[in-house]
Amino acid sequence: MRKRICILIALVLGLTLVNPVLAQDSHSDPYWQASYWNNTSLSGAMALERQEAALDHNWGTGSPGAGVSSDGFSARWTRYIDTAAGTYRFTVTSDDGIRLWVDSALIINEWHDNPYTTFSAEKSLTAGHHWVVVEYYENGGSAAVKLVWEPSSSTGNWYAEYFNNTSLSGAPALIRNDSQIDFNWGTGSPASGISGDGFSARWTRTLDLQAGNYRFTTMVDDGVRLWVNNHLLIESWRDQPPTTYTGDIYLAGGAIPIRMEYYENGGGAVARLSWSAVGSPSPEPSGTVVVDNTHAGFVKGGSPSGWRTASVGYGGSLLWTYNNDKVRSNYNWARWYPTLSPGRYEVFVYIPYQYTTTANARYWVRHADGYTLRVVDQSWGNNEWVSLGTYRFNGAGEYVSLADVTYEPYLSRLIAFDAVKWEPRTTTSTSATPPPTTAPKPCSIAIGPAFSSRLSARSDILSSLGCPAAAQQETWAAEERFERGRMFWQEDTHSVYMLYDSGNGYQIGLDPFVEGDPDDACPSVGSAPAGLYKPVRGFNRQWCNVPGVRDKLGWAVEREAGYHAVWQRFAYGHAILSREGHIFIFFYNTQTWGYVE
Repeated sequence: MRKRICILIALVLGLTLVNPVLAQDSHSDPYWQASYWNNTSLSGAMALERQEAALDHNWGTGSPGAGVSSDGFSARWTRYIDTAAGTYRFTVTSDDGIRLWVDSALIINEWHDNPYTTFSAEKSLTAGHHWVVVEYYENGGSAAVKLVWEPSSSTGNWYAEYFNNTSLSGAPALIRNDSQIDFNWGTGSPASGISGDGFSARWTRTLDLQAGNYRFTTMVDDGVRLWVNNHLLIESWRDQPPTTYTGDIYLAGGAIPIRMEYYENGGGAVARLSWSAVGSPSPEPSGTVVVDNTHAGFVKGGSPSGWRTASVGYGGSLLWTYNNDKVRSNYNWARWYPTLSPGRYEVFVYIPYQYTTTANARYWVRHADGYTLRVVDQSWGNNEWVSLGTYRFNGAGEYVSLADVTYEPYLSRLIAFDAVKWEPRTTTSTSATPPPTTAPKPCSIAIGPAFSSRLSARSDILSSLGCPAAAQQETWAAEERFERGRMFWQEDTHSVYMLYDSGNGYQIGLDPFVEGDPDDACPSVGSAPAGLYKPVRGFNRQWCNVPGVRDKLGWAVEREAGYHAVWQRFAYGHAILSREGHIFIFFYNTQTWGYVE
């Protein structure tokens, strides 16, 4: 699960618009405050509220209580605990998904379907009271959840759990402290009671690190997954000979949770982990322009009560809001206006570690050649700059914009508004994030069945697309062919794609059409010549109002037609099936499109 956040007490108590006042006597409350919902997203009206003396439930296939479904429910427990100073190990067991916050720090994030599985994490605590929040959902089948904590005996060591299976499932067959992860067991066993083949292990530990850039290196035979600061940094979950992987990450410093998971299927067994600082970030290139949320070039609008501030992020300040599921009246938005000299610039947005749970932050770049939409998964943010691509700028009236409309469930996500950066690029720079030039790691998400057979045979296309970023999805769509290109519309993203035959370029526009609006926004253009058509509705708005679209596409050669589409997002583009069943591909890096019959 990719959601890694530190959040305010307001969120863990519910999606409210004001911070609640907590009574002091709640610190000594011996009970968990439990809330249950009849959905898996902890949203809407609660089905049940009660106090519980212990967080230790095994409901089997039954219900947690009156009014709560036996499947498809979720729950949240909150409580203060009183501890002495020291390092504590928190252990949760669940079937299915679970998240654990301690003092607003997300230390366990396993928000996915899983069998009855145990997860652990350590956290250093001061003497006194600490706020604990557990969130859980049950999708189907059996339901169980449990939390325990105790002083850690593994200070300076790795808390190691070994399993007699390759899936880290069930109760560990062995728990011990390992001083380091540096093992070459050959064909032997890690310890008495553990098989020589077909075993798995999980090591967890908190490191005290200074702020800076770090490189983590693993060598494994067979599979490995490494989380650093709750970020999945290395993943190669497959059978393989001894293989080395590295991952670089910037860490803000302090107590950094580390988790490494490993499995051995057969033959030799190797598991090693090391890390080192890799120097300070490079200075900004000459001519770089940064517009932060505190600068004069930052403009915001929408509901004043919807904006929140936090003393984190770039420059120690950011704004954030809850998301909207659609375009509602008075939604929150912001624009960053730079002062630029004409030229080509690569545009970056700063994604902080906190207040970023949306997977669909929709940034629009206004540049000399029009508008470009870039979707960023903020939940992967780790106090880092993320590229939106390289564009030509005239130096007047151009900007980057972002709204709280993410089309995710209403008020279920946090979206951060921080800094935007423009770095000068030479005229030969055409790709903000070049496709991989070395052999890629195995993809953790499979290519969807609608695309796999044809795309798997096209290594040239896959090398430019990268790995799938999400599973195959379905949506209502529309398509219309033109004299010199075509248009696609996707309902789930509210986007219109203009594909040009000349140069195989494309543009993306936000669909502004609302039911009840006139079909034609430019009647002065007149009617289409005989045998051709003038686009209507959402296609019409792009054709009429976006400079250059009408000239590039010409008139339509058919009327738009709706259909049930299948599409999939990749690291550097996305693919969609046309009405005829062709695969149309949008390459983000080069702003070009292609298709496979």
